[in-house]
Amino acid sequence: MILGIDHATIVTHRLDETRDFFTGAIGLEIGYRPPFNFGGLWLYGGGRPILHLVDAPEGRAPAGAIDHFSFATDDMPACLDRLEGAGVGYVCKPLPDGQGAQAFCRDPNGVLIEITCREGPAISRRAEARARDTARTPETV
Repeated sequence: MILGIDHATIVTHRLDETRDFFTGAIGLEIGYRPPFNFGGLWLYGGGRPILHLVDAPEGRAPAGAIDHFSFATDDMPACLDRLEGAGVGYVCKPLPDGQGAQAFCRDPNGVLIEITCREGPAISRRAEARARDTARTPETV
């Protein structure tokens, strides 16, 4: 039986920049990684290794067809503050049912990152105002 998604992996030629984005702008923490025979890092959220970064060897182009992945939060205003503090552009909007919010940004590799808050209608007024004031969509982030 499948219980949920264990982790996502990003293969990149920009390991340091990608690490800095996910630790600085998103708030993940570097944690234990087994001694694989290739470079990389494991980034933790909630005490779990949820994002694996792999240093792409020369000549290997990262490949894949994943559109985006989402991190869960219970504090959207804090996440938006963190993105702003890191100088990361984003778009934030209420979920269609009004029971939370979603924010979208891109990492240094162009991967679309979503941050989802499903904590009821407690979306910040700042996020609501920005959602109304922008015509940007996740595709234009």
